[in-house]
Amino acid sequence: MTRSSRHLGLYDYSAQDRQQLLELVQVGINPADRVLVEDVLKDFSSLNRTIVKEAIDAITVLTKGHGFTPEMAMFFLNDVPLLLWQKEVSRLEKRQK
Repeated sequence: MTRSSRHLGLYDYSAQDRQQLLELVQVGINPADRVLVEDVLKDFSSLNRTIVKEAIDAITVLTKGHGFTPEMAMFFLNDVPLLLWQKEVSRLEKRQK
């Protein structure tokens, strides 16, 4: 899940939106601003990979450490934003201690 589909991954978070934005800025703005937008998109992509990796780690803790099935883990985290999955799992672990 942390690899792009181009690298045999399963999920390409917002790749189409990033590509459309790059195509838009290549025509409509000056070169200095274009570099800035490209750097922001790279940072955004890196941040998303980190968030997805942390979410996968949270699911792993639930399934391997707490005996959840994948379905139970998804149900437990269903209403929690992806960005907060790891924090929610940490709270569960603190409550169980």
